[in-house]
Amino acid sequence: MTPEEINRAFEFIVQHQAHLSASLDREQAMREESQREFKESLRESKESQRNLAALQTQVVEMIRIESERLDRHDEVLRKHEKAQLEAQRRFDEFMRETRAWQQV
Repeated sequence: MTPEEINRAFEFIVQHQAHLSASLDREQAMREESQREFKESLRESKESQRNLAALQTQVVEMIRIESERLDRHDEVLRKHEKAQLEAQRRFDEFMRETRAWQQV
């Protein structure tokens, strides 16, 4: 091999190594960026999970409160129905007594 051929071979090897090194650097930078994006995405996901858990807790509490409120309203309704039945019974009794009195 002539000295010129050896120099060309060395130049080719040096250029190839430079390209390979640049390619590896770009690959490393892309990997670091992907890793940063993944960590950010993971952080956002965890934050969303915390927010969702807090909302779920609020919804459960709202359901509990509404359930208690409806239970109270049901109890009031039952009392009113009972009072209405009693009033109807008294009215019917009054009407019977009135008719009986009118017949006498």
